[in-house]
Amino acid sequence: YGGVLADRVKKKQLLSCVQVVLGLDALFLASVMVLGVVEYWHVVVYAVIWRTAMTLGLPARLAFISEITSRSEFSDGYALYYVALNLLGVIGPALAGGLVVQIGVSGVLFVIAVCQWMFNAFLFQITPKSSDRHDDTTMPVERTLKKDVFELLRFASHDITLLMLISVKIALAFLAIPAITLMPAFRSNLLGVQAVGF
Repeated sequence: YGGVLADRVKKKQLLSCVQVVLGLDALFLASVMVLGVVEYWHVVVYAVIWRTAMTLGLPARLAFISEITSRSEFSDGYALYYVALNLLGVIGPALAGGLVVQIGVSGVLFVIAVCQWMFNAFLFQITPKSSDRHDDTTMPVERTLKKDVFELLRFASHDITLLMLISVKIALAFLAIPAITLMPAFRSNLLGVQAVGF
């Protein structure tokens, strides 16, 4: 659905909306924590909104790389994106662990909210090198989101390479992501370390 949505709207605007939602989501959880009224369902709502926004925004983020780079620069831009993503995956949690000790979990969530909105300030300064397809042509009215998704699945079902890639991604989603999610419980219950040790 995220990929189909990215084809229907301007990617820059979609990314901007995603960042606003992510910032508001972090602000929501931080606020209920500061007020001392946080409950389990607050965390569930936060997690569902966060993951949904990230899932819908990722295809637009990846497709946007092709709009801000030339054909010869695309491979470098794509590689740079994943290098930055993996570096942030290591550095970000390490910084957050140190900040938790200084300003608490709610403080870190406030910082995350501000960072999400700061991304928009940088995003608005980026001018695509190629025009968004949505600017030139509009999707036919009869084309629905569901039809486009089914068309994509039908296309993928006839390509063994795509099927393999989708299968690997699904396996990661069910086997690797839950392990990362359970890591805080592992560090506190089995390793007995706090945020900095984590």
